[in-house]
Amino acid sequence: MDLSKLRIFLEAARLQNYTVAGRRVHLSQSAVSHAIRKLEVSLGRKLIDWKGRRFHLTPEGTYLLQVCERVFRELDTAERHLAGSADSPLRIVLGVTVEFGTMVLVPRLAAQLKQEQGLHVDFIFSNHLSQPLQQGEIDLAVDCKPHYSPGLVRTPLFREKYVVMASPEYLAQHPVLKPSDLSDVTLLSLDEETQWWRNLYDALPRGERPSPGRVLIVSHVRGIVNAALAGLGVGLAPKYTVLEELASGRLVDVLPALHLVEDEFAIYQLSAVAGREANQLLAQMLQRLPFADFGDALAKA
Repeated sequence: MDLSKLRIFLEAARLQNYTVAGRRVHLSQSAVSHAIRKLEVSLGRKLIDWKGRRFHLTPEGTYLLQVCERVFRELDTAERHLAGSADSPLRIVLGVTVEFGTMVLVPRLAAQLKQEQGLHVDFIFSNHLSQPLQQGEIDLAVDCKPHYSPGLVRTPLFREKYVVMASPEYLAQHPVLKPSDLSDVTLLSLDEETQWWRNLYDALPRGERPSPGRVLIVSHVRGIVNAALAGLGVGLAPKYTVLEELASGRLVDVLPALHLVEDEFAIYQLSAVAGREANQLLAQMLQRLPFADFGDALAKA
């Protein structure tokens, strides 16, 4: 069994995509396909069974993937040791949503990373993590959007609450006493269709949902908060982003009695890489993160 072909098979089996695997090993899609066919011929066993465009490992392919995971993990360790870098940290790329990653995750994770010198984490901040995760550009994602792709392992972390807020000055001129009053104010939203407000809409019966009137597009959550502070309209944001403003009275919880739909953050990783040492270390760190000082804005799932 040729090691180079086994490495190609390992990447293809992990990513379940010849094109993406090719980018990882610097080969074309056709070269990956050719290498795997030659490996199958040399073994006399079919390893991958394509059903239409759906990727499936045969039982023999599943067995070989498990062997390759062990073998190449040992080879990588040996390479680091012989190169004099056995004590160098394990590297991993973590993808996380922009607001939560910058405001919460990095400060909370910093203490654990300082203690765990054997792990080096690179951060990718994005609100679109599904494709980079599937293509192997990130090793692990923390996201509040559900991912339904096959081959993913999901680990619940915590839930986040949302709040509808505005400045006292704005509310003095545009009172909001019930959800229907939002039809008569300027909504601060990431998008013109107000999909950003789904956590409020989904909390109300269909007949009681406000019809958006004026919409001011602000393309960042922190921008929405600052626009609300400036009296430009009524905004919706994760509650953890405005705790200080709410406590100081610079912003007001407009509908405190309304229980908005909560999002649930979770860890997502490809099942083929979830067993890697770096993935396991980082997943354990994330599950130990403390959020008690956020009150009910962030709570364990």
